[in-house]
Amino acid sequence: WQAACGRFALRALEAWAAARAGAVITNSEGMRRRLHDGGVAACKITVVPDALDLARYAPSAGGDMGLVDGGALIGVSIGMAASESCFQLMLAALALLRKRWTGARLLVACDARQLAALRALAMRRALAGQVTALLRAGAREADNGAVAAAGDWQAMVSAAPTAQLHRLADIVVFPQAAMQAVAAPPHKLLEAMARGCVIAAADTPAHRSLIEHGRSGLLFSAGDAAALADALDVLLRGRAGWPAMAAGARWFIEYQRSWEVCAARYVPVYEGLLARRR
Repeated sequence: WQAACGRFALRALEAWAAARAGAVITNSEGMRRRLHDGGVAACKITVVPDALDLARYAPSAGGDMGLVDGGALIGVSIGMAASESCFQLMLAALALLRKRWTGARLLVACDARQLAALRALAMRRALAGQVTALLRAGAREADNGAVAAAGDWQAMVSAAPTAQLHRLADIVVFPQAAMQAVAAPPHKLLEAMARGCVIAAADTPAHRSLIEHGRSGLLFSAGDAAALADALDVLLRGRAGWPAMAAGARWFIEYQRSWEVCAARYVPVYEGLLARRR
């Protein structure tokens, strides 16, 4: 009840502020539609999407630690929200993929607090030995046994787990469980694209706005483990195309989502506001 009241109050404040503003800037088409449906004139709304400082994201080599001999290391970052459903999807896809690629393994970046639950899910599928945990944990948590709790998992601790995941994995997956109402924030996908990772992403509106299927990554039906396994199989059979796909992903960030490109969208907004004051 309190959460519902909080959302209602936030929407009311949002509508009040937008109605009185000379211009409104939002970071997504979904928010633009919501504001317009709430009564804000379309001419007042400008979409400036999330952007990256490309200089901070060096291209990733992918799989350069040799954790898999003659196989493939599939990377995924599991957030706290909907973590178990996404991880179960990844495990189901891994089980299918290993029928074709016996050396396939999973590298999962997760919080130390998630480790026990995720390990239990992997053990139920007899896949715990094929999972490497990349923990989002500080040195103190590691000293207190977070790594030891991994049991038969291999485990590592990293201060920058996302960058480490992108560097180690052959393919980076952005899954979405079928019942997950909202796609994960695309910022981590932007980072993977900027680093030139080979990407498989759930076919959600947020991901479709970033990934051009076949050029900068592969899209698969959200929540469908078989579709994900098929997408991974296609990528693994087409390793010769990885450099072009990585270049396509980084090109998109450079020419569509860099700070310079997105900041330029503010200029006509301010020019229009200043012209009204003259």
